[in-house]
Amino acid sequence: MERLLISPDRIPEWIPGTTTLDSSGCNWNGITLKGYRYERQDAAIPPMRDYMIVAYDGAPTTMRRTSGGPWQSARVEKGRISLLTRAEESTWSWSEPITVRHVYLNHSELENAALSVFDRDPKSIDRDTSQVTAWNPGRYCHCKFPRR
Repeated sequence: MERLLISPDRIPEWIPGTTTLDSSGCNWNGITLKGYRYERQDAAIPPMRDYMIVAYDGAPTTMRRTSGGPWQSARVEKGRISLLTRAEESTWSWSEPITVRHVYLNHSELENAALSVFDRDPKSIDRDTSQVTAWNPGRYCHCKFPRR
């Protein structure tokens, strides 16, 4: 039996919040951008169809995560990101309201980007599942996106 993989549009079924940004009407191929404001909660994330990059925009808080192993935790704030792989369940928990942007990349788009930018197959990249978040030292792109 094939596992059901969840599309980005279905995430609010598992993580209730206020949608602040939505690129769905832009007809982008292989990439979706969503923004959310979430209250504190524990969220069991189902296996996703796409890879997800979470960029944190709000006030600092502690983020906890498990993918079946021990819980990991880290402080998140503007400039921090989390990466979620596709087709893997995880549970996330935060104790303060957060504001985030989710960038979803489908498997083909990620593969194409890795091959064209890094000239390497994404399967050759080691995954470090021990980190909850990473620092993004780059500046944010101030682009106009459709707001909801």
